[in-house]
Amino acid sequence: MNKVFITNFQDKNFSPAKKFGEVIFVTKGFMPLDDMEDVRSSLAKYVELSSPQDFVILIGPSVIIAMFTVLWFQKHGYMNVLSWDNKNMAYRHFVIGVDSVTDGNS
Repeated sequence: MNKVFITNFQDKNFSPAKKFGEVIFVTKGFMPLDDMEDVRSSLAKYVELSSPQDFVILIGPSVIIAMFTVLWFQKHGYMNVLSWDNKNMAYRHFVIGVDSVTDGNS
């Protein structure tokens, strides 16, 4: 079963993401940024649990999103991103690579 990594728990309804796989929250609430190596190490543990076909919802503090994305790209080279589409009330799937972005819903 695929996994959906959500970079930071937010008070939102993430149940529509369950159709893509098991929902896993990478961080929750405030994360002290005093020791960035500790933060990186914590994020890296989740990336190590991932496989290339898993999905990511990027939400929360920008430094967490940036660091998680870098770690993910180092491991997989591309990312399956889910982005909420208010018009259609559903997640859109994009495949983001170093040199391209494709609409995974097509």
